Amino acid sequence: MNILDELKSLAGETYNIHLKREKATGKPLVGYFCPYLPEEILHAAGMVPCRINATGNSGTARADVYFSPINCSYVRHLFEKALCREYDFLDGVIFTNGCDHNKRLYDNWRDARKEHGLSPEFLYLFEVPHMINERAEAKLAREVIKLTEAITSNFHAKIDEASLSASIALYNRKRRLLKKVFGKRRCSSLPLTGADMLRLMLACTTIPPEDACDLLERVDATIGEPAASGNTKPRILLTGGCFEEPDLIEMIEECGAEVVADTFCHGMRYFDMEVDDSIPPYQALATRYIRHASCPRMINDFYRRMENLLRLKEDYAADAVIVEKLMFCDLWGGENFLLHQEAKRLGFPILTLDRELYGEGKGQRRTRLQAFFEQISNSRG
Repeated sequence: MNILDELKSLAGETYNIHLKREKATGKPLVGYFCPYLPEEILHAAGMVPCRINATGNSGTARADVYFSPINCSYVRHLFEKALCREYDFLDGVIFTNGCDHNKRLYDNWRDARKEHGLSPEFLYLFEVPHMINERAEAKLAREVIKLTEAITSNFHAKIDEASLSASIALYNRKRRLLKKVFGKRRCSSLPLTGADMLRLMLACTTIPPEDACDLLERVDATIGEPAASGNTKPRILLTGGCFEEPDLIEMIEECGAEVVADTFCHGMRYFDMEVDDSIPPYQALATRYIRHASCPRMINDFYRRMENLLRLKEDYAADAVIVEKLMFCDLWGGENFLLHQEAKRLGFPILTLDRELYGEGKGQRRTRLQAFFEQISNSRG
């Protein structure tokens, strides 16, 4: 199996061979949803953190009993898989208060556990502040300690400073490898497509970090150093909420563009900032996870997010921005409005694609993309 086939396989599986191997050795597998969760805590406790995705799901009939039709399709698809027992291999699930929809996912999962014995038994809500300042950082530090206590108590695990420091070093290595591989997209000749890069992220967040580092080293060795080319396709920076559909990036690229950068939590925001290993580990984790590149859940950070987007746009020579926005996402509804205002002020092309996760309307989306790319090409003269 070549590396691209391996990425495609891992990105499309809920319970992959790496997790099955770790499960067979007795290691607890703990699922999570949000990049604001410090995976290092779980790893230091001898667990395998695994980001939960809705990949492979085709409907939400069971979940719709619990959720309103105007709830985000991301949480409905996730809960559908839970009700279909596709996450029964997990030993725990950790939720965050990213938005009201995510909080409702925790409530429904907990209720279904009581009523129908839905797995797993350990369900935990990790509370992340909604602002970035010193008080929020102190609050998150307390929440990290509370999470540590819950993990050690429920799983009879031990987390000491040495194991936590080792886990921090491992995850920092993973971030550096991701940054190196993604950085090669600055070249005019892309070593991997945008769809392949998303598959890489889906794989790296659903396998043990040791395996992820090995995978990234093999990917880096395979692609080598990309050579410059005379490619003139529009270069696109993607932004938006929960995004895990490589086929949508393939559609963008089939329509005549190249996806060169992103600000997804399943993308470049994941490895934005390392944990400072020169300060006490709990404080270091709180600092990193509260101050790394944010999403719209952080209500006082739009202009820093805008600076990050503009920096990536310049660094990766992106011609335009596409916003992938899930229907009924209030957070990204407000963010999208502000982004369009800034795009108009600064004079760069921007397009918003409202969609349902794994939804229909691909023909209409393709038509809009083709028209947008034609507009970009015409503006080049």
